[in-house]
Amino acid sequence: MVLKEAVRAFLCLINTVTIALGIAIAALGIFCISKSKSEPLKDIEHGTLISFVAFVFVIGIFVIMLGCLGCFGSLTQSPRMMTLYMGLTTIILILELAAMVGVFAKRKQIKQQADEGFKKYVEEYYDNTTDSDVRKGIDVIQFNLKCCGYNGAADYGSNIPASCCSLEVERYDECPSDKRIMDGCKEDLAKFVGNLVIMFGIVMAVAVLLDVLTTFGACFIRRNVSRYDQIA
Repeated sequence: MVLKEAVRAFLCLINTVTIALGIAIAALGIFCISKSKSEPLKDIEHGTLISFVAFVFVIGIFVIMLGCLGCFGSLTQSPRMMTLYMGLTTIILILELAAMVGVFAKRKQIKQQADEGFKKYVEEYYDNTTDSDVRKGIDVIQFNLKCCGYNGAADYGSNIPASCCSLEVERYDECPSDKRIMDGCKEDLAKFVGNLVIMFGIVMAVAVLLDVLTTFGACFIRRNVSRYDQIA
């Protein structure tokens, strides 16, 4: 049956991409968890951020299992694998929906944590106890968002970081006057975090759609496979 072969090819393609995506998600989760005790994150280790990161890691593991089952199940046309695949797809679908709803429900809290954290580390930028990763993080945010400090460059007094220049320079005093950034990051950071939340929602919505399609595809193969088609 041409339709069945097309569905099998579709499932193989989608699940190959799914395996790669799952590995990337799990690796990101491991990296973020390993960094959770560093200076920028230790204050919120038991808060929303670390819980979300751990949740993402669990999703990554399930996605890898899902992809493997989808590939082998569609190739072998095994009813048992297809049944297990549909079961895992349903679990992943529920997790994705929970993550999407959870992030949107806590978007204000996420923005508030980002805002308070950034303000705190700007104030502690030149403290001897401040981790170098914190300074690098602040510099990356300031340089990419083209802003300086929380309320403005005045937050740093006379010792303004080089990242408050729209050009890459070693010291702020090397920056041309027309390239010096004076506006604060408060509003830009809020917009950036808000856009990340929206992007996350879009990605999760696409993932949900793909899961629904692959579930129907697996159901179609399982219902239309004969005992002569099965390899295992």
